[in-house]
Amino acid sequence: MKFKKHPFILLLALLILLPGCGASGNSGIDGDTSGDDDPPILVDGDDDDSNGEIDSDNETDGDDEVERESEMESDVIDPRFSEFVDWIETEKSQLNAPGVAVALIENGEVTFARGFGYKHVENKTPILPTTLFRLASVTKMLTSTGVLQQVEAGNVNLDAALNEYVTGFRLANNNYVAAQIRIRHLISNCAGISDTLDIDGEAAYNKDEGLEIYLTGDFGDRAYQMAPSGRFYNYSNPNFMLAGLVLEKAGGKFYNDYMLEDVFAPLGMNRTVFDPQAVLADSDYAFGYNNGFFPGVEAVMPPDAYDNYWARPCGYAFSSVLDMAEFVKFLMVGKPDFLAEEYRQAMQSAQISTKEMFDYVGYGFGLMVYDGFYLGQNFYKTKLVFHNGHLPGTSSVVFFLPELEIGYIALANASGAHFMDSFFGAVTSLRDPMTPATPPDLSVDPADYDDFVGDYSDPNNVGPIHVTKEGNALKMEMPLLDQYEIAYSPVLEPGLPDNFMAEIDGSPMAVTFIRDDAGKVEYFRTRYFVGVRDAETRSRPRKPMLDLEKIRRDALLNERTAGFLLPPELRGLFKIKENARQ
Repeated sequence: MKFKKHPFILLLALLILLPGCGASGNSGIDGDTSGDDDPPILVDGDDDDSNGEIDSDNETDGDDEVERESEMESDVIDPRFSEFVDWIETEKSQLNAPGVAVALIENGEVTFARGFGYKHVENKTPILPTTLFRLASVTKMLTSTGVLQQVEAGNVNLDAALNEYVTGFRLANNNYVAAQIRIRHLISNCAGISDTLDIDGEAAYNKDEGLEIYLTGDFGDRAYQMAPSGRFYNYSNPNFMLAGLVLEKAGGKFYNDYMLEDVFAPLGMNRTVFDPQAVLADSDYAFGYNNGFFPGVEAVMPPDAYDNYWARPCGYAFSSVLDMAEFVKFLMVGKPDFLAEEYRQAMQSAQISTKEMFDYVGYGFGLMVYDGFYLGQNFYKTKLVFHNGHLPGTSSVVFFLPELEIGYIALANASGAHFMDSFFGAVTSLRDPMTPATPPDLSVDPADYDDFVGDYSDPNNVGPIHVTKEGNALKMEMPLLDQYEIAYSPVLEPGLPDNFMAEIDGSPMAVTFIRDDAGKVEYFRTRYFVGVRDAETRSRPRKPMLDLEKIRRDALLNERTAGFLLPPELRGLFKIKENARQ
């Protein structure tokens, strides 16, 4: 069954602690430790370092699956991890996830890796630490690494224009955009390109050459420039598609080959691949469960249910928690013969502020970077590096706290099942308590609403946006949505300074007003459209290109995960209306 075309999913990088009840677990790596400060790695099973390596013929040795299943015989959990396992079991039940694999990295070593639940519910095949899942957007950090390798090699200049590496790229409203986009804009998600992606790519492009053929061809008729490249952060998957194409040109290999040979192999990530057929041949993989998130797609999905060659750089790798633990170890402690220290640090340093909570939240190269976050009622001014991912039947999360030297990976085989609570369960149960900091003043003063009042224009999508102030309320009017009977609330609900919640078709949607260097508001930014203030309004008779189903899915995900960015009293802003849940 072929998938209908659905845009790729983005979660706002937010967290919430939610109650739940228990589930069962399956053993992989865990064991006795000598203390919390420097726990050793203890492995259940043999000493083979291959992690069930997929060989060049995309097959595993005949005994690999038997060996992996034999690991299940040990079901003893080190008491040190008991509370952490309770967090996972609670969250698994709350998320209604068939299964999840989780790994912890402490002080540069893997100390825990374990599967919970099933690869396939009906067959009751247990998940293992070696089980392969789609990574979705977690792939972005892998692509960024490849690009930075080529920067280090002198083959790519981060400040060079895209057209120095890729010829023929254009957008629907700008034939010359390739001369304006800088490479650093791509891997820091600020190139200003609208987000578009088909989950299942057309067969004509599903070949190694498809990345270049599509991006320099039909893609230009679908996507448009929302804002000048580099002007502000706005998450968009095509940024990383283009970064993958730059990597092809600079590295002299197809994207797939470069990643396998130059990124995965040197880190020992021998079970990380892009080809669904290689995953099927391997046999240790999780079936994906849709859980009703994506209408019109299968409820249970094997690895080859969908694929998209031109989207691989932004979200289509398969990996295991053990392989991803090798990558997180590199991020945490470094590997200079793989990537120079300055580029490793650049990946996990904010290259641009998201403007969602002053400058506490930023995007590095393929990674979200937080200089402060809420945990429960408290605010902690501690650096947190993070990314998640979401595609039909898969949810992925990677976190690490550099100062506490703890990292976490969770890969689940269900839509909308990001195991975020459990990371903080690890932090609270395995690390000394953090010291709360004085939280920033996040209050919104209606007296400041005059800054936002004005006329904004989006000639490429939703047309004019009129923002007005009525008493202590900020309101918006969108005539083109009125014309096409697309429901929206006129009230912009205050959240954080310069940040509000709009509502379209019953689904909440974040709005950020972007200021210029002088402090004047210049843009009305959302994930889905951008309006520029005081621009010449051009008529746009066409219906707005709003994917209401995508907005609904994003809202459902944000409702489940909202809280990390916000103090507790503001978390209700993400609650979706009942009529938009179906």
